[in-house]
Amino acid sequence: MDSSFSDLNSNNKTPHIDSNNTTLAVNCFNYETLDFLNHVLDYSNSFLINSTLALDNIENTLSLLEMKLNSIETSECTNDPSSTPVQPNEPATIPPIVSLDSIPPPPPPPAL
Repeated sequence: MDSSFSDLNSNNKTPHIDSNNTTLAVNCFNYETLDFLNHVLDYSNSFLINSTLALDNIENTLSLLEMKLNSIETSECTNDPSSTPVQPNEPATIPPIVSLDSIPPPPPPPAL
């Protein structure tokens, strides 16, 4: 192997000049660049792990919801005449709006 390629992690910020006076850009990599790339790789790996865990949680939640839905469907679809029919929901009632003028002021603080 050529000696100019021997140290790719050189902390030397100036490029190596070989015997033909040609600049080898490979040796321009320094520790800061490799450290940055390692951080990017670590972040990407942790992102993928977290994404996988999130997908597993979603899958578990969906399977629980599916089981719940199946149990509801089977319990409501019986031919038993004594079963209670499902009643429709009553319309929601909106409480009246209270004017701020109708709220009494707080009592005065006790005298010292």
